[in-house]
Amino acid sequence: MEQPEGFKVPGSSNKVYRLLHALYGLKQATLAWNKELHKSLLKLNFKRCKSDPGVYIFQDKSGIMLFIIYVDDGLLMSNSAKLLKRKKTAFLNIWEARDMGPVKEYLGFQITHNHIKHSMVLHQHPYVLKVLKRFQMENVKHIHTPLPAGYQPSTAPKDYNASPTI
Repeated sequence: MEQPEGFKVPGSSNKVYRLLHALYGLKQATLAWNKELHKSLLKLNFKRCKSDPGVYIFQDKSGIMLFIIYVDDGLLMSNSAKLLKRKKTAFLNIWEARDMGPVKEYLGFQITHNHIKHSMVLHQHPYVLKVLKRFQMENVKHIHTPLPAGYQPSTAPKDYNASPTI
């Protein structure tokens, strides 16, 4: 490490500042940012998912909430609008971030909601079209794969009880 050009102090050329915090762009910055994010989410009573360190879960009597983080993109989801608003406000009081409203796209996935059916559909249609165009395959004949023709998925048994817990 050495003093930058234009900032050299005569007689002290062997002295440099020791950084106590990582600066944006340095190799350590990402890890330092992730550690701070983790600490702040723990303060907001989120728990880190054991199987995926980029997923945090909050659950109380008002509902369940997921916070998904990938590099520097975050997504908050909840089954309760009040819980979502409360936790989002608390998060924005800690971090400078933009609330981009209801999610329409995340990490290349297009997301559509059907509030009547209480469903959500994720797809990558624009990405697939881009890949097909790149390899000049826009006009190829389509085929259903990898499932056999006529396949009909079965429903889960009535006694099956999925749980959103960690």
